[in-house]
Amino acid sequence: MIIYRTENLGTAMNNVQDIIVKCSEIIRCDSIHHLRLPYRNLIFEQLSPLKRGILVLKTIENILYLCDEAYPNDGYCKELYNDCISFLGGDMCHSEFGDALKCNKTKFDNTLETGIFAASYVGFALYQAGYEILNDNFIREESSDEFSEAPELWSSLFFASLAYNGGADDFDNISAERNKVFWNDFLKNFEQTADNKFVPNMAKYIITADEDVEVCKRKQEIMAESPDSSVNLYLRDLSGLYFKKYFSHDTEKIILRFYFVDNKITVTGYTENIDGDTSLIGNSDIAIYSMGFNFSEKLSDIKRTMYSYKPEEGAWLMFDLTVESDGGFKVEFNYDNDDSFFRTNITCENFRNEMKKFPRQSRFVPYWLAQILSA
Repeated sequence: MIIYRTENLGTAMNNVQDIIVKCSEIIRCDSIHHLRLPYRNLIFEQLSPLKRGILVLKTIENILYLCDEAYPNDGYCKELYNDCISFLGGDMCHSEFGDALKCNKTKFDNTLETGIFAASYVGFALYQAGYEILNDNFIREESSDEFSEAPELWSSLFFASLAYNGGADDFDNISAERNKVFWNDFLKNFEQTADNKFVPNMAKYIITADEDVEVCKRKQEIMAESPDSSVNLYLRDLSGLYFKKYFSHDTEKIILRFYFVDNKITVTGYTENIDGDTSLIGNSDIAIYSMGFNFSEKLSDIKRTMYSYKPEEGAWLMFDLTVESDGGFKVEFNYDNDDSFFRTNITCENFRNEMKKFPRQSRFVPYWLAQILSA
């Protein structure tokens, strides 16, 4: 049994902070930590149509991973998300956007047959968001809440809250704690959206499919391959330095991994002998040996020089340097792939600072990084 209070909202809550404080209290006191329609209406009344759309999409963006987990080979949700952004940014006309919505409705209806309701509800949340954006009908004063309505009348945010609850088709199965997280996240997004005094740069919200980014070889890497470039010279110096230090008569290769995000540098490495056996190189040993080589300065030069060649591509986050037994080397840069090291050693603030120093076009922002930057 779901219990929620009704009350007169009054006219006192006429600024963003007052509304956030009141809504936070409503969420806290509600039996399932739900934020009802009248309070959402009040929130939307504070925003322009553009910012209303941004607020809804920013909230739904945080649950898109449910679709990725259920349907890793389908890009329906991301495609519709990007269509919503394109329409808000003026890059898609009214009729074209309407056609995209109709086309996706059938796709989302078909997903119900799989029984993975959480992912299906993400799709329906995006579908409803599209029509709310298309017609600017975020505010619904004719209803007190969706609990008494048929599903076709549910708002995008209500679908999204149910998706976050695991696709709860029975209201008695709604998790109060998960509901609290979802609606408090919505309030946080409201505060961020309302505080933006300028029209947001829509491109920063576009999520590029992982596969589109990962297969893209950067043109910057030409500098690492060109024997006449300063980048190649620095890499030769690095490989020669570690060849001299760590190669022995039975060493086949040395593999070193350099992490460099927001001026935080970490190097890990190991050697491999002719039998294929490996031995770790101590991180402190690498650090001490590198100090006399202007190590951090050379890495900074490599990064800045490559970035200046094609700034729109962004800057690499890490690279692997393989030094061969003949003294030659190979290098592989990582601009886009997530790494377990990032999750335990690099903070969200580090990544945000990195993107301020080395901004990149949205098409070069992978999904995992977009989530961090928009958090």
